[in-house]
Amino acid sequence: MPKLRSIVWILLGGSFVISYFGRLMDLPNWAMKISPFYWFDKVPIHEINAEPVWWLLTIALVLMVIGFVGYRHRDLAQ
Repeated sequence: MPKLRSIVWILLGGSFVISYFGRLMDLPNWAMKISPFYWFDKVPIHEINAEPVWWLLTIALVLMVIGFVGYRHRDLAQ
């Protein structure tokens, strides 16, 4: 599914823009929550909340397993 590669770059770029320019553009809170970087507090200032970290790690692990399974079942005949 190489055509979906551009969607990944759009999501990555969107997260970057939201993280760095979201407050500057005065985005609403629901738009700021789209970025995974929103869920991590500023570590030296606030105490770390472990729940969002575990959720993000679980989602990342599931996506990695899906990627490995898809990689093993790829069609090289084309």
